[in-house]
Amino acid sequence: MPPPPVAAGWSNQPPPPGGGGRLERSMTVGDVIEAMFTLLRSTFGTVAAVAAILLVPGLVLVITSLTQVEEIFSAASVGPDGAFTLGSGSGIEPLFVILLVLGGLLSLVGSAAAVPATMQVGVDHWNDVTPRVGRALAVGFRRMWGIITVWLALWLPLAVLFALPGLFALVAEEPAWLALYFVVLPVVAVLSLVAIMVGYLVPAAVVAEEIGAWQALRRVRTLLRGTFWPTFGRGLLIGFLLGIVNSVLGFVSSFLGFLPPEVIIVLAIVTNLVSFLVLTPLGNYGGLALYGDLRIRSEGSDVLAMASRLRG
Repeated sequence: MPPPPVAAGWSNQPPPPGGGGRLERSMTVGDVIEAMFTLLRSTFGTVAAVAAILLVPGLVLVITSLTQVEEIFSAASVGPDGAFTLGSGSGIEPLFVILLVLGGLLSLVGSAAAVPATMQVGVDHWNDVTPRVGRALAVGFRRMWGIITVWLALWLPLAVLFALPGLFALVAEEPAWLALYFVVLPVVAVLSLVAIMVGYLVPAAVVAEEIGAWQALRRVRTLLRGTFWPTFGRGLLIGFLLGIVNSVLGFVSSFLGFLPPEVIIVLAIVTNLVSFLVLTPLGNYGGLALYGDLRIRSEGSDVLAMASRLRG
């Protein structure tokens, strides 16, 4: 059995006698970023192919449908009575609806599957197994449903909790119920931070240990005890940095809006491709690196043996 994956800041030294000891040094933000880029450089061809297969079809259809929106509204008119009438053309509106719905569905499914799929590429590389596009796609589609279920379980209660004061105010016709937001908002904010961090690490646990999503949820909860805020801080900073780059790409597309529509479409596809093929894998590899760091510090060199026991 190969040794556990080691990135910058990780150690294979065994835990103290009796087990259960934690290694003192955790990965810094710089260590995590280095691990992310090292993985991306080593697996770029495979992970780019996986991301392209899962994300590009939906992207193309959505962008194409947006051109239909532009055509419809550019032909809109306001009648003498002030009524607003959308433009119509042969087949424009039905085509817009079909492309938008199909592109949206493909994007949702592709985005969900891309998380475990790209992580599988990284795990295979770390374990000295040649990453395969087919294997990554199979893992992505097989594992995404459990991960989605966990994500919903984390976020739906928060959505309900956030909506309750407004619902009470609406049903009882008493605006005073809205005062509950002074209590609800801080609670939702704190729980949202927990949901973000746990939801970020669950796919890594699912893929790295080949366990179910609910078992991964329990595993992540255990590993984060006593280390939640340092781990969250690193994850938040990494997400912030990736978000800045993604925002710059979006700003470039918006800033060049004066160009011909054909050029804008090509530019939008290119900037989104950069996001899908580089930023999306980097973000997923960040979750994988943080999770690996938690496992290494918790269980030392016994990580893979523990994973085998978890799988039964």
